[in-house]
Amino acid sequence: MASTAPNSHRGRTTRSVNWGAFLGTGVVLGVVVGGLVHVLGPYVPSYTMTTSVLFFAAFGALVGGLLAGLIGVICDIVLARR
Repeated sequence: MASTAPNSHRGRTTRSVNWGAFLGTGVVLGVVVGGLVHVLGPYVPSYTMTTSVLFFAAFGALVGGLLAGLIGVICDIVLARR
């Protein structure tokens, strides 16, 4: 039978970043910011509306994912020190 003494040793649990949530949120926010940049920016007649929105959304998703990854790494380092 296992000991249920109040001072029994319990293993230390480590916390980690939920990478899927960090990267997914960064990509979604990047797409939204990219769309807003397109809507609020100047009109460029050489591209169609769909092409321009998709370009800015894809670029925003890339930048948002990279920034979210960087923030996740920083948070993971901070959590590892605790």
